[in-house]
Amino acid sequence: MARHSCAIARRWGGKVDIVVRGLLKGPLLAYYGIGTIQSFDEEQSDDQKSWVPAPDVIQIYIPGLIEKNPQTGNRIYADAFEHLEQIKIGWDPM
Repeated sequence: MARHSCAIARRWGGKVDIVVRGLLKGPLLAYYGIGTIQSFDEEQSDDQKSWVPAPDVIQIYIPGLIEKNPQTGNRIYADAFEHLEQIKIGWDPM
């Protein structure tokens, strides 16, 4: 359900089975809003050619969280958040 509601294409990888929660330590640039339609030129047997997000699902996207912070050497997510927790929600095969 989450894969379809958020338009997360299978070709991007991931099981869409974890929700991450954390407390933000300071300002961070992010996209917040309704997801965008994802369309691909080439067909893949295990993926749809077009993904349309649900209009009533709000998403947050924070680019670059796995990049290293040049000032600390830590991953950006480690410097940006505290009290991180991962909640397993079950695998979404659809």
